[in-house]
Amino acid sequence: MNRRSIETVFLKALLAFMVVCIHSKLPGEFGKTVMYLSRTAVPCFFMISGYYIKKTDEKKLKIQIVSILKLTILSSMVYGILKACVALLKYESVIEFVTQQFNLNAIINLLLWNFSPFSGLLWYLNALIYTLVIYCFFKHINKLELLSVLAPLLLLMSLSFGKYSFLFSIQTPLQYSRNAWFVGILFFMIGYISSGIDLTKKKYYYLILIGSGCFLSLAEMLMFERMSVKSAGGILLGTIPVALGLMGLFLNINIRDNKVLVFFSQIGKKHSTFVYVFHIAVIEILSIFVLTKIRYSLVYLLPILVYTICVFSSVCLSKLKKRVKAIDMSVFE
Repeated sequence: MNRRSIETVFLKALLAFMVVCIHSKLPGEFGKTVMYLSRTAVPCFFMISGYYIKKTDEKKLKIQIVSILKLTILSSMVYGILKACVALLKYESVIEFVTQQFNLNAIINLLLWNFSPFSGLLWYLNALIYTLVIYCFFKHINKLELLSVLAPLLLLMSLSFGKYSFLFSIQTPLQYSRNAWFVGILFFMIGYISSGIDLTKKKYYYLILIGSGCFLSLAEMLMFERMSVKSAGGILLGTIPVALGLMGLFLNINIRDNKVLVFFSQIGKKHSTFVYVFHIAVIEILSIFVLTKIRYSLVYLLPILVYTICVFSSVCLSKLKKRVKAIDMSVFE
């Protein structure tokens, strides 16, 4: 693999699975623990983008932004149609559904806070576009160091509008703490700054960092429960050491001799974005037709089932796309 190491794209495959775990809503304390520990996945995606951004020339970066925009539009259409079908099944008014999705408040949330009216998870794609555009702007005016200086302030704002908003006796909507401004740019710049630092360390340094971050995240979870805090969402303090530890660990291991891990790295390279974008659709479809009929104990296998379906679907679509292109080319032969 040329631009990104095979270990980093393997990490992307793991992060995509962590996102699936979050939205699978596993029951009990186990499910709650998995959800809290998996919250580092999306910030780590931003970190990977920031880490490798220096190796991306301006032309490729523009192509990347356009590609993400196309994917955002396509996924919005898919989730819009799915949401409309669910509304019709519930005998909701079509006019009421349309006005809920396309009102002034929804437009403001989308343009300002990256919150999609069709699916909450699409904030990541919107935030990534904003983050890359902002990076290009500051690079063009030679002020990237300003974004680096702003990182601590962005972290403070992210915590203030998210999990720790209760300290200010306020409860903010989810979109205020989950957007380009307080998550995307923050972790993107952490990755960008990390790319200029020698991260070649002994592996156990990063394992200690990951372990301490997980411990801190679980301590935060228990604290929020005991204080009966219903915070809007956002990152945890433990998210940062876990994300840094994962990045450092996977930059310092070698999986090239393990065929199984190399196979999973291909999933990270080619299919992790598809898994992220469309796993919610798979979960919703399964919840309608399958989940109500399976045993309680089998619910814990849901993340594996959803992940497998998404990867299989992505592989099939990729092969179909290649065949369609081959047919198009044959017309000119």
